[in-house]
Amino acid sequence: MDGARTVHTAGMKFAIDVAFLSTDLTVVRMARLKPWRMATGGRTARSAVQTEAGSLERWGVRVGDQLEVRVVPNGTSGAASGMP
Repeated sequence: MDGARTVHTAGMKFAIDVAFLSTDLTVVRMARLKPWRMATGGRTARSAVQTEAGSLERWGVRVGDQLEVRVVPNGTSGAASGMP
């Protein structure tokens, strides 16, 4: 979510993981949000990535990591192309 410094789970029935990113896609904060919760990324957050709860840990994502955005062809998923 580009431009997101705050994420909420109002109305959701499941938990999510959120990685807040700086302008260069460096992870500045991570949070696991249960339903009906809110988290802010702080002053340096400029966007957020939301995933299924547990995904960031499974993928080994840590604060300070720089993420990369890749375009995946229609009809495929990141997992099918060898990406986590």
